[in-house]
Amino acid sequence: FITTLKDTERVMNAVRSHWGVESMHWMLDMDFGEDHSAKRALNAAANFNAACKIALNLLAHDGFDHGKKKLSIKRKMLKAMLNQKYLEHLLSRL
Repeated sequence: FITTLKDTERVMNAVRSHWGVESMHWMLDMDFGEDHSAKRALNAAANFNAACKIALNLLAHDGFDHGKKKLSIKRKMLKAMLNQKYLEHLLSRL
């Protein structure tokens, strides 16, 4: 960014804050396909967005020992579909 602001700490915090939000939106789009969603009726889009954010938070902070591997959100979603014990672990954290 190019700016005339002198308070560099404030600028850095604003940029970090912005990219934190962008990162979450990117994950919601890539992992949950929100941009391609056809939910338009009543509150369906808002409800789906809230459910996706809850799922993203559970998967990102699952507290599960995956061994030496660091799994992506997509891999954790697949693991939850295929592994009943992992799914129960995620749901127990609600």
